[in-house]
Amino acid sequence: MRGITRKADDLFRLAKEADLEKRFRVMEELGRVVGGQHMGQFEALVRETVRSGTVDVTGWSRDAVSVLLVVADARDLQERG
Repeated sequence: MRGITRKADDLFRLAKEADLEKRFRVMEELGRVVGGQHMGQFEALVRETVRSGTVDVTGWSRDAVSVLLVVADARDLQERG
């Protein structure tokens, strides 16, 4: 578990310093390892990174996919409203 937490921490640090394209790839990698304590950070990253298009969720945790769907639904409601 510590290895996964450390990997997630390292990826979040990398995302902060990355351009949008690299941040998108980091987000896709985080979706595979992120859990519990990182979900708030992950949601913020998804909100900042995903604009439109396709996200590869292969191997993502259920929680990570749920975050992506919540963000997408919120954007859809804002665009309609």
